[in-house]
Amino acid sequence: MITIRVFGQEKTVAEHTTLYELVKEMKKENVYVLAKKSGILCELYKEVEEGDDIVFLTTKDKAGMSAYKRSMTFLMLKAFHDLFKKKDAKVMVKHSLGESYYCEVDG
Repeated sequence: MITIRVFGQEKTVAEHTTLYELVKEMKKENVYVLAKKSGILCELYKEVEEGDDIVFLTTKDKAGMSAYKRSMTFLMLKAFHDLFKKKDAKVMVKHSLGESYYCEVDG
């Protein structure tokens, strides 16, 4: 067992516990998309370590929203390539337009 802090509260967890496993134990009122582990941004698949100070982020946080947007962009690209199986087909994320992205499809 190791000791960590989550939102300032001391907690004892098993070794190799992931940030995602911690999120699953928490109240469902927030959807956490990213974590700060001892001040460093981390994806939820990362394991906690002895003494970590953990804060979870939602899409209301700037870093959380950026991570969410990147994830959705990769999901869109994966869906495009699954649907349009042409070898020469490309989708390019060109730039952002406010809260949106401008993309071009070629091929």
